[in-house]
Amino acid sequence: MPSQCPSPPDDRHHETVAPRLAAAQLQVGFSCPQRDTIVVTPHGEADLAVVPDLQRAVGEAIDTGHRQIVVDLDRLTFMDATTLGVIVQARADAAAAGGVLTVRCHSRLGQLLLRTTGLGCLLEPPS
Repeated sequence: MPSQCPSPPDDRHHETVAPRLAAAQLQVGFSCPQRDTIVVTPHGEADLAVVPDLQRAVGEAIDTGHRQIVVDLDRLTFMDATTLGVIVQARADAAAAGGVLTVRCHSRLGQLLLRTTGLGCLLEPPS
């Protein structure tokens, strides 16, 4: 049975706190819209400088035991190939834990990037 949504361990993983001082800034929020679903929503810029923060946040979501993990990219203002690498690894980690990872991305450019790199299969079906 999935545990509750994770409590933010520190200011890196909560939407309402001041961002870290860094060249690239990323904040990550969690929500649990359904009993077996957790949504990870990074805000800001996702690039090489913040990959460890994003990896940690997605890993925490997988560790909660929720079967459905959704990575919502709609609040990103920038993402590079390292972000895609995090998604690929997270998909494997989720599957190993008995879960399914999908990506929410309504941006046409983001969808194009995911499809061009072969990750279009991870996109949530349109609602």
